[in-house]
Amino acid sequence: MGLFHNHSLLIVIIYVSAISYFTTLYLGDRISLLLSRINYSKLCAAVLAGLAVLVFLFTGWFGFIIFLISTPVGMIASYAKIRKTNAMGVIMLPVILYFI
Repeated sequence: MGLFHNHSLLIVIIYVSAISYFTTLYLGDRISLLLSRINYSKLCAAVLAGLAVLVFLFTGWFGFIIFLISTPVGMIASYAKIRKTNAMGVIMLPVILYFI
């Protein structure tokens, strides 16, 4: 690349960064008002239903049954009020030992 291309690229990067900064400030105020009105329980139920449909479409019955078993297991940490990292110790310990 020549010197002209480097300067052009730098100008475009600065221009796009400025636009994204002001767009974020503008949209952040408006979206926060919208998000405060959303019912969190219904949102979680809709996400869970959407995930169930996707799991069934991509993996069939076998994957769906594993999804049905793993969902409550993953929710245990929230209901027991413990950190999710502590609940994932079974996964983290072998990974840490592997990378040591």
